[in-house]
Parts: sequence; C-alpha cells; structure tokens
Amino acid sequence: MFAAGELILAPLRAHLPAGVELRAPLGDGLDGAARLLERPTLFRDLIHG
Repeated sequence: MFAAGELILAPLRAHLPAGVELRAPLGDGLDGAARLLERPTLFRDLIHG
C-alpha cells in the first residue's frame, strides 16, 4: 500500500479519526507476526486461530 503512494493513501487518510497517522511498516511480514505475538492475547488468539 505504501508503494502505491498518495493515490491510495490520501483517501484512506481522509477516513481516519483525528490524530491517527499512517506509517510505513517495520520489517517484513514475519517481523510483523512476531510483534503481534508479543501483544495482548487477542492478537495471539487471532494468529493461532
């Protein structure tokens, strides 16, 4: 999504609540999954189904 640039990001930002900012992801998909596993159990339960 971030590679698509403002064409996609501008309309998305328009629908975000005040104070919410988009930022580029950190690392790759595996890094993201590892970070989610460190979060509250809701995320862990969603990943492990």
